[in-house]
Amino acid sequence: MLQLKKHFHDEILFHMEFMKQGDGRVAPGAIPLVYYQSEERLNEMIAFCRKIGVFVANPHVNNVEGGGRYRSDHIQLLAKLRYDSKGLLNPGKMISFEPEGSTAGTVITR
Repeated sequence: MLQLKKHFHDEILFHMEFMKQGDGRVAPGAIPLVYYQSEERLNEMIAFCRKIGVFVANPHVNNVEGGGRYRSDHIQLLAKLRYDSKGLLNPGKMISFEPEGSTAGTVITR
């Protein structure tokens, strides 16, 4: 947090929370509050955070994959296929999802 305050000064504030983990430990967490100036500046801030090792879940995108929390083991995609195979909930929110019965990406031979 000190690196972020030093770099961004008053453009960024922090909302601190303490959360109980599954194993009973209490851990601190912070949600940044950003003075929004432009999409370009927001992207610069996100890039700096990632550069110094700060995880960013970007809520300013329209799909799951672009938010920063999409896992390489595709657990979100597997859950979508299991619980919403027809893609009725939040259509278009997951780029990697193909609804059950969709012919997208299917090679048809005759």
